[in-house]
Amino acid sequence: MSFRGCPRGAAYETRKWNPEQKARIVPEGLRGPSVGEPCHEHGMSQAQHCQW
Repeated sequence: MSFRGCPRGAAYETRKWNPEQKARIVPEGLRGPSVGEPCHEHGMSQAQHCQW
């Protein structure tokens, strides 16, 4: 899976999320019809959102 604008196999920036950031991001994905938009806005994958 690749993000828009990034070629497959490209190196992705590793990000660390603190608990406060997670607590803010997760509900954004649960409110809407799709988790895709908030994930894209925050530069994270949908799989990461599901793991949280």
